[in-house]
Amino acid sequence: MDELYQIDLKMKIIELIKERGWVCNADCGCATGRAFAYTIGFYEQFKHPEIIITGIEPKQAYRVLFQIYNAIKYDNKSYDTSQIYTNILANEYPVLFTEVEHSNRKKHAELLDWYYQKDNKQYKFYQLVWSDNNRLFPWQEGSDQSIVKNQYFI
Repeated sequence: MDELYQIDLKMKIIELIKERGWVCNADCGCATGRAFAYTIGFYEQFKHPEIIITGIEPKQAYRVLFQIYNAIKYDNKSYDTSQIYTNILANEYPVLFTEVEHSNRKKHAELLDWYYQKDNKQYKFYQLVWSDNNRLFPWQEGSDQSIVKNQYFI
């Protein structure tokens, strides 16, 4: 990316977080075939881990992340890695969260690291893992292998 674009983008992120409390950064996966979207601002505003979703097109991922944001903000909901949730996706499809190791963050969330580095803040980063049409997670026997291919793990 060109340096002026990077500066503009970073200024816009700061502005949006001040205005709205968070921002969604997304990559359509056009170059890599691997779409993803993640939050910036959840930790700063709520001390809640930031969240990334992979394998879902950005508009749909934004809707899911916005729903999670509203649950955190208005219902004081806190998501963690210890349970399965059925109230996030339509039709009660189960999802769960896994913690993303710090060493794996930079590849997918460079702007997130940049944002928190400016204040030397530590934060957690979760990946939302979604189930297939049979409500199976990618590692479960009988799961739809196309889901495994689309939803890669960080």
